[in-house]
Amino acid sequence: MFKVVQHPAAGRIELTYQTFDVRDAPGQQLLVGTPEPGSRSAEALAALVAASRPG
Repeated sequence: MFKVVQHPAAGRIELTYQTFDVRDAPGQQLLVGTPEPGSRSAEALAALVAASRPG
């Protein structure tokens, strides 16, 4: 599956994602999104992580 997120600071981030059922919480799912390696989306996510680190 594919999802586009519009982040206010990073802009458009495109992710492929998978969902996983949470065994201990029936009806809930874990969503995991991954950018294409080397893409602008991957760079944007890396920049957000760097900006969130105390420094």
